[in-house]
Amino acid sequence: MSLPRFIQGSATRNPYVFYHWRYIDIFVYFSHHTVTIPPVCWTNAAHRNGVPVLGTFITEWTDGQKLCEAFLAGGPEAYRAVAEQLARIAQHYRFDGWLVNIENTLSPVAVGNLPPFLRHLTAQVHGAVPGGLVIWYDSVLQNGALRWQNELTEENRVFFDACDGLFTNYNWKEEHLERTRALAGPRHTDVYVSGHQRGALSSL
Repeated sequence: MSLPRFIQGSATRNPYVFYHWRYIDIFVYFSHHTVTIPPVCWTNAAHRNGVPVLGTFITEWTDGQKLCEAFLAGGPEAYRAVAEQLARIAQHYRFDGWLVNIENTLSPVAVGNLPPFLRHLTAQVHGAVPGGLVIWYDSVLQNGALRWQNELTEENRVFFDACDGLFTNYNWKEEHLERTRALAGPRHTDVYVSGHQRGALSSL
């Protein structure tokens, strides 16, 4: 028995169909909402093709800064609660983890709590989801400044070290990848760059 292609229905007569799963290491379902859960049809399609699919946890601009201060600067109880809830969401909806994308500046206290938040989130996702992943997006630096690097650097490595991988900003050039490969060392396959389809990640 074959399952319907769009098990949640589709209001579009000719919906978008993705044909390139064999070229994708990880698929990120992305939006600019704080928490984006991949629709079941996308998760099913990815899993049928052996591709993990991640949701997105994103904070942006002034509202994002306020949110980060609320849960990161709030201390371990607050950021651990957020991490645990994100892991439960992934487990419940049966997708494979999260892209974490903090696109706003952070106070010294908040950025200091970011690596332990990522470590706790990663541990929680690993415990809740077989093969689960947490990927950090190249955005803020270890001093809390928002400055995309387009590569792994000593300024963003602390976040890479706290989770399963780094997704570089999309303005990378070949020299960025060469430096990243050298700095990542044996973890160079944990660095991802965007493919031709938005949201599709390929390992370095």
